[in-house]
Amino acid sequence: MNEFIEKNKGLLRFCYIAARIIGWALLVFPVILVIRSLLTGTGAFGDLLSWPSYIEKRLMYREAFPLADGQADLLSLVIRFVLPGLLMLGLAQFITYLSVKNYRPGWTLRCGEGILYLYAILITGQAIWNSVLGPGLRANIIYHLDGLRAGIHHVGLMVILASMLITAAKVVILIGLGQIIARVMPVIEESKTLV
Repeated sequence: MNEFIEKNKGLLRFCYIAARIIGWALLVFPVILVIRSLLTGTGAFGDLLSWPSYIEKRLMYREAFPLADGQADLLSLVIRFVLPGLLMLGLAQFITYLSVKNYRPGWTLRCGEGILYLYAILITGQAIWNSVLGPGLRANIIYHLDGLRAGIHHVGLMVILASMLITAAKVVILIGLGQIIARVMPVIEESKTLV
């Protein structure tokens, strides 16, 4: 492992810097959005977050950030920015943990398994809400009643199915990464004490 680290020191340094920059940007961006929404009003917040085309806005289907009662969905900010930001900072800590001999893992790396599992649970819940229970389905039904009834119904079901399959793949990847972290961290710790 030490040979691999020495060979790829430049790549690991680049990945560490990129992970830190992206992680902090993902954590700071929602704070800026919330402050901006407080200063300018929720309408500007919704426009800034969703960027929908006229048709998407009219159909109320698949906006980038769902609105709940005219307010931006803060859970979407957590799912789309905060948790990926924490994962990126955890990756940066993991790279440091691999390459520095006496480095003690930070909070993000110690809780990485739990963050991955929480992320998996939240994206599953959000996918179920958006596709089955929430405004996505209502908009889909309205769209089917107003549109061409025959072909559009099947397209809507295919979009829901594709969304659920992609979410299932993300959930399996997140759970797998959580299991890997749970098993790899003790092995790395043990190998550091032996060297």
